[in-house]
Amino acid sequence: MFAVGHNRVFRLINMLENRMDQAADIDMAVHWQDVEIKSLAQFADAWGKMVEQLKIPAWGVWDMIPGIDQSVTDGWRENYDSDDPFIKMVRELQNAKAIQAQRGGPNGAQNAQEVNNKNGEPASLNKQQPGARV
Repeated sequence: MFAVGHNRVFRLINMLENRMDQAADIDMAVHWQDVEIKSLAQFADAWGKMVEQLKIPAWGVWDMIPGIDQSVTDGWRENYDSDDPFIKMVRELQNAKAIQAQRGGPNGAQNAQEVNNKNGEPASLNKQQPGARV
């Protein structure tokens, strides 16, 4: 509600300080941050659900992450939109890994084996042979 007023005040201050190029910048904006979120985990849970359920693009939430400066998210966006072949490959690998995790791929939680506490190997490898002495 106050963002438009603050934008005008900042433009007026720039004009009074003889910074006409900044005073004419109508794209300058004040971004307010929600200070009620108590932890990053709460933010991630809430916005993660909204991104998934409401189909909000994940990059649209980057500017709202508590404690992350806008210059950082601008760098993320620059990399995300990059046509650099290496960055594209990394992005594709990340997407493939996320899809594999959703499907419960070979390393997913659905396929995890119980660990034998004695030696840390999967329990399936520690089965005793019939007639073996303990």
